[in-house]
Amino acid sequence: MRVLNKVIIPTIAILLITSIIADARVVLSFGGGMTTALAVSNLEYDVSPVNLKAYTIFALNPALGFRAGVDYQFGFKNLEGFPNDTYAKGDFKLQSLGIEGGMYLNLIVGGRIIPYACGGFRYSILRFKNANGNVPESFNNLNKPAFYFGGGFRYALTDKMLIKLPIYATIILAGE
Repeated sequence: MRVLNKVIIPTIAILLITSIIADARVVLSFGGGMTTALAVSNLEYDVSPVNLKAYTIFALNPALGFRAGVDYQFGFKNLEGFPNDTYAKGDFKLQSLGIEGGMYLNLIVGGRIIPYACGGFRYSILRFKNANGNVPESFNNLNKPAFYFGGGFRYALTDKMLIKLPIYATIILAGE
């Protein structure tokens, strides 16, 4: 229940605040693999088997815009790139909850499948500890402010007005 409160409440708050500011699309992103983060001190690599992002995007034009929201990183023990003492065996846990903001560029404009590139800034506001009560050494970079870059694709499920607010919201699935 504590994790749900830490995850759901910040997500709803950030999405509502950023969505009301401007005409924004609400985006849910689910992906995994290797994320590249340029930390303040040096270039570091986060192995993030599962990423869940919830953010809003603000279009400057059909190709270019801003994005802001939250980023959850999950992981298993003994997965390649993880220390053996990360979590109790078989556990699947939330490693980090971060806030992010940046820009995106749609590589193809129009259609439901939209390849894109993105880059910006991420900062971890909550880090979850391992079974020993410590933040694993390999995750130390998660508590640093970091610049990131990446890309993927979005698939628009609908373009109808979903919420009767000062915005028109579009739910989009994205992977990156």
